[in-house]
Amino acid sequence: MFALIIASMEITTRAARLGASARQIYQRYADPANASELLPEGATGFRVEEGRIRFSTEVLGRSYDVTAEIDYKAENEAISVASVSGAPFPFRTTLAIAAKEAGCAVTIKQEAELDPLTAMLATSPIQRALDGVLKRLEARFPPK
Repeated sequence: MFALIIASMEITTRAARLGASARQIYQRYADPANASELLPEGATGFRVEEGRIRFSTEVLGRSYDVTAEIDYKAENEAISVASVSGAPFPFRTTLAIAAKEAGCAVTIKQEAELDPLTAMLATSPIQRALDGVLKRLEARFPPK
């Protein structure tokens, strides 16, 4: 009998200083309508239907129509979005927010359930995608 081994994978970005308060960042991204700003570059067809986030993306050369939803909120501290269907693997992406004297610091963490081979292939592209989202946040909310 063959058993597929699935392991948890976690990828985290560096902390980035933003020129907006923790409250401003939380309020903006707790609204699913603004989730498109947190999607990886190349995601298309973004829309919100019945509170769920829907978009299309390409992973390792294959297209996916993903449905996700905000599944956790800690006011002014964190927002998590988890896949519901259509994703190439189950995932949860968390925007962690830390208040600072002038603005805030954010990190992005993605947790996924993958088999070891897929994890090996996906780690670098996922890290690049998360780093790209972080860079766009830094450009949108430059430190003061």
